[in-house]
Amino acid sequence: MGGQPFPRIACALCSESVNLETDFCADENGEFVHEHCYVNHLLGARTNQTSSQHLLDMLAAQPPVLNCPRCGEPLLQMDATFLSQNGKTWMIPLPVCMSCNHADGGAVYADA
Repeated sequence: MGGQPFPRIACALCSESVNLETDFCADENGEFVHEHCYVNHLLGARTNQTSSQHLLDMLAAQPPVLNCPRCGEPLLQMDATFLSQNGKTWMIPLPVCMSCNHADGGAVYADA
């Protein structure tokens, strides 16, 4: 006696499929959610993610720094990729002065 498979139902918070055989959670609006998604939502994880995404959006929109503010030499732009939990990515150039690094033997000077 085989039953009908459940229809695909998306989690109201992450949009991934909810397995109705094992996920028995609903949010305050009665929508299906994964338990871990709802717990993270209640603990404010979405707020923190939004703040970090806002910061990365602002950094990505900044014009690149072309010369070292310390010595005036041209900066090497090293691209760094940042990923969020929801899959959004940012490619942000990080300026590095190779002259300041070699001159004093200290750490690479970067001003992002």
